[in-house]
Amino acid sequence: MTIGSGRVKALWRHPVKSMQGEMPDTAWFDEKGMLGDRAYAVLDMMSGIVASAKHPTKWGKLLTCRATFVAEPEPGRPLPPIRIVFPDGTEIASTNDAVDDMLSAYLGREVRLISKPPAAAEREADRTEGDLGSAKDVRQEALGLAAPGTFLDFAPIHVLSTTTLESLAARTPDSRFDPRRFRPNILIEGDGFAEHEWPGSSAAVGPLEMKFIDPTPRCVMTTLAQADLPRDPAVFAAAAPVKARSITFAPGEMMSVIAGVHACAVNEGVIAVGDRLYGLT
Repeated sequence: MTIGSGRVKALWRHPVKSMQGEMPDTAWFDEKGMLGDRAYAVLDMMSGIVASAKHPTKWGKLLTCRATFVAEPEPGRPLPPIRIVFPDGTEIASTNDAVDDMLSAYLGREVRLISKPPAAAEREADRTEGDLGSAKDVRQEALGLAAPGTFLDFAPIHVLSTTTLESLAARTPDSRFDPRRFRPNILIEGDGFAEHEWPGSSAAVGPLEMKFIDPTPRCVMTTLAQADLPRDPAVFAAAAPVKARSITFAPGEMMSVIAGVHACAVNEGVIAVGDRLYGLT
């Protein structure tokens, strides 16, 4: 598979699973992905399930909150505290003893902000087809399938191209295909990309070498409201015809509703906005 060259247009880090995140100019990557990405999560104290906006009727309000680090994370050092901002502008630090009470009051359930996944961690996902967000087919699914011991759903790194967003927008011009809906770690700008066809190949971004391991299937989260983006089921529908074959999660299976590619780092290092991506194999 030939991978064209491009540049890093943006980096995204989401300090708390399913909350809005931040856009650093540089970030450290290693075998666990981007340093600080999904470093925290909200735990449902009744069920022991890790909260995820993939079950929007239960946890969709998470996506209305934003989490940022109070200082830039550094490799080899403890992660700095985070700041959570609620939709009304109220802020609280992760070091504040009241953080669990505030989150519980806002989410309407007893929860705890955690930084270490429970054993055999799971999250709920609404896999209802057609009637998105109706919670007719909610499943408990394991976390960290390609990144054990993390709050990541599957792989350590998610790469998306502006070409993919533009192709989806061409199908549904009345919708906003903002990258925030797709929650990539790395947004690549360049011509002729079809990154969902890259699994099995590798590339370098700056000093970082990545192996692409599977296409990225989309879920109901792409349709949810956040910040200035409205709820829009047409975003999911636009990606529905895009198919790609899995080589890692479900080898040989043709997957639908694809936008982006999962990757893992082969080495470690800092990449920056503007760094060039080029294919290795």
